[in-house]
Amino acid sequence: MITNWNKQFKKEVNYFPVINAFCVSNNNRIKVLKDILKSSENNKFSKYDRKIVWFKNPSEKIALKYCCFNSDYIVITIFNKFSKKYNVIYYGKRVMNKELVEEILKKIKIHKKNSIITCFNKPKVLNFETFNIFKKEVKKCKIVDRGLIKEYLLLDKKIQKTISNLKNQESLEGFDFLMSKLKTIKNPVLCLVLNDQIQGLIGPMNIFKDADNNKIVSAFYFGVSEKYRRQGYGELLFESFINLCYFKGIKYFLVTNREDSKAAMFYKKMGAKLGNKYYKIKNVS
Repeated sequence: MITNWNKQFKKEVNYFPVINAFCVSNNNRIKVLKDILKSSENNKFSKYDRKIVWFKNPSEKIALKYCCFNSDYIVITIFNKFSKKYNVIYYGKRVMNKELVEEILKKIKIHKKNSIITCFNKPKVLNFETFNIFKKEVKKCKIVDRGLIKEYLLLDKKIQKTISNLKNQESLEGFDFLMSKLKTIKNPVLCLVLNDQIQGLIGPMNIFKDADNNKIVSAFYFGVSEKYRRQGYGELLFESFINLCYFKGIKYFLVTNREDSKAAMFYKKMGAKLGNKYYKIKNVS
């Protein structure tokens, strides 16, 4: 099973069950797949799962009874205990269409209302989202920060409270969750401070090791208040973050964005390379 599953991966950067975007060489991929399966079976975090910094227990688990190892494709199904939905991950050469979706869901006995389909070839259905996985090697940047970029934990408490400026901005997805965790985060969060007010941030710098023993960072939050965009502050924050990564010996970072998002355009501008892409189908039609 593991050997056949491993053959489905053609690139260095891939989307894996539970651990999501991950970079691993061919020599170590089977080790990663075995770890994902074993840790899920024991209801423990995989050692490659970056979500361990956010939760006490895994939020996702492989639902083995809803997996399928067919002659021409493999389906690995993940159950998310928060959304109560199944992420049905399809590995195969056939292009995903309505008929194939129905075939798979019938085979694994899951209703389409309770599922999301993830695939790696552009599907032939009406409703899907495309996600890019970017990889960027960490190199030292030449910047002049003018004293505007500071670590959150080193700020005066009055200034720390102004991080509420970033709440309730539609374009800063997930920031409410980040702010709920700031008291327990020990890794650096860099802030853009203008007139004693936090108007942007990037982080936390959660450092992990990949299967090839490289230091990596990923799954960080990044954004600038709407009124301060297109003034070079985003570039300043990002390059400050990269420099800090450089001094901590981090080799590269991975980040995932919707293909049509402004964030994806920004990372391309800053030199991140497209490592891979995947597609999510939420409403099959």
